[in-house]
Amino acid sequence: MNIKNYLKHIVFKLPDTFIHIVYALYNYIYYFKYRETKKHFGTLNPNINFYVIRPRPNSVQGLMSIFMETIKQINYSIEKGYIPIIDFQNYTTQYNDLNQKEKNVWEYYFKQISNYKLDEVYKSKNVYLSGLNSIELCPKEFNQNFDKQSMEKVRSIVKRYIVCNDNVNYFVNTQLNEMNIDIDKTIGLYLRGTDYTKLKPAGHQKQPTIKEALNQTDIMLDKTKYSNIFLVTEDIEIYKQVKNHYGSKLKSITKDKFISNYSGKDFLINDKDSINQLSISPYERGLIYLSKILILSKCSAIVAGNTSGSWGAFALSNGFKYEYVFNLGKY
Repeated sequence: MNIKNYLKHIVFKLPDTFIHIVYALYNYIYYFKYRETKKHFGTLNPNINFYVIRPRPNSVQGLMSIFMETIKQINYSIEKGYIPIIDFQNYTTQYNDLNQKEKNVWEYYFKQISNYKLDEVYKSKNVYLSGLNSIELCPKEFNQNFDKQSMEKVRSIVKRYIVCNDNVNYFVNTQLNEMNIDIDKTIGLYLRGTDYTKLKPAGHQKQPTIKEALNQTDIMLDKTKYSNIFLVTEDIEIYKQVKNHYGSKLKSITKDKFISNYSGKDFLINDKDSINQLSISPYERGLIYLSKILILSKCSAIVAGNTSGSWGAFALSNGFKYEYVFNLGKY
């Protein structure tokens, strides 16, 4: 366990009030430049308040973690009466790819959420640059909850603002055709391994063992009589064990890749030898992962550990006929 994660485990043993104070102080010091700030960039649109959504400035967040925080910030801008626009062009994420012509990383995968252009926004009179406050103080419905009320609120924002671009839709449809499965008779299975199970990151949701997940999936298979399992995992050992259990019933996209020799010494995103096994191209790594989440969201049933990835699948779905999310507490 690295030192930072060890200290986090100590902090998360404190009462919730103290945890909030510690993180507020940490964010204020460490992310001092990432405070909500009002700017006057020019004279355009004097009667409009824009809200520029920026990624967290450490550039290592995974795609669904970025997605979840973006949804929180969209909700914040709605409550404030601001017009949101996403700027992943002037701020860095782990998915910046020099081989991509587009500069705004959000638009690698999604359409821009505003009808305004960034160039116009940065010439406008009233512009708010997002800060961590919009994430820290978001309503509880957006804090990785899977209950019906929370999902209804989240999906209302997703349906209004989130649209995948044509490249993503084409890739997803191609993978579905190549797998040749009846998605309406498929159970989606989402299991995180590698750093989640090896490092047990403080404050993150505990993940089920493979045995626990297989038992629950067997129960759902018996209930639904479905014919296929669609697996989403980055861990080759999880894939092998699930494949051994379900054989030809198990399906995964043809472009799927796995991590086979994760060291367990640092978080996955900081372990370049491991993360590059998924793809050396940041764009492709994000495309494949998002496509798996989108296919997962189309399944009729789901069994999943509680992560930002499974949350993203729920948010992007129209609801599942059968669902089971493990609620095992936090590390």
